[in-house]
Amino acid sequence: MSETAEEHGDRAFEIAFLESLLKRDGDDPRTLGVLAALYTELGLIDKGLQLDLHHVEVDPGDPSAHYDLACSLSLSGRLDEAFNELRISLALGFENIGWMFEDPDLKAVRADSRWAVFLAEHALSHAD
Repeated sequence: MSETAEEHGDRAFEIAFLESLLKRDGDDPRTLGVLAALYTELGLIDKGLQLDLHHVEVDPGDPSAHYDLACSLSLSGRLDEAFNELRISLALGFENIGWMFEDPDLKAVRADSRWAVFLAEHALSHAD
């Protein structure tokens, strides 16, 4: 399904607005997270990854920031690092376990043979 011109314009406005907020305060965790997600959604994986890396630096105790970084790393083919960030997110209290089984950004992680080991290591199942 392709985006309408109006939707494209809305996204361009969102990006411009969020980028202007980052120029004023490049360390705002909420702005970093939202803009990184928007970049990733639009296929700008490298830009999303850079913001996710910065988000984790700014707010290292946020389990969702580590989860989002794991997603960006997975999309970038950096699976060792993605698994590590998933471990950190769980250790920090990430709770949306069910989404890990469905999140399209983690497709490469789930396809990796280490996924089963990761699940066993953390006593996780799709029912969680």
